Amino acid sequence: MDLLDHAAGVWARRWVVLSVALLLAAGVFLWRSTITEDFEASTTVQIRLPATESGDLSIRVQFYSESVAGLTSSREVVTEALSRARRATDRDAVDEAVDSVSVEAGAEAGFLVVSAQGPSGAAAAELADSLADVLRERIADQQDDDLTARRTSISDAIADLARER
Repeated sequence: MDLLDHAAGVWARRWVVLSVALLLAAGVFLWRSTITEDFEASTTVQIRLPATESGDLSIRVQFYSESVAGLTSSREVVTEALSRARRATDRDAVDEAVDSVSVEAGAEAGFLVVSAQGPSGAAAAELADSLADVLRERIADQQDDDLTARRTSISDAIADLARER
């Protein structure tokens, strides 16, 4: 059977071939319409230790970064990130967002990669950025509180010493 005989056989059955092709196209279209599209976006956050820390900073900053990464599973942090991203903050939305965000240690010590999934690339990027902002602000607030507490204890100790003299 040469090529011309094959082409003539296909042409004779053109309606069958066309019907099968249309059925396959419709099946693929229906299958694709049932699949939900999830987009993922990532952003990087640098974690720095407070200026009062000493010792081997590379090990301490890695430990500190891993403890900060644990904050992302906190419903409070995720709820704040959702509100900054102008998304719903009801219980179901927060549960879904907790499952769709993750934080991993970066390749270098002191860096965290914040990832989020969403129905569009823009929504995923907005959630990842807002979660990174919340983490950054929480860390800064905690470090400020620690520094204030240390200053207060030092001031109290100096005042006690002055009273004793």
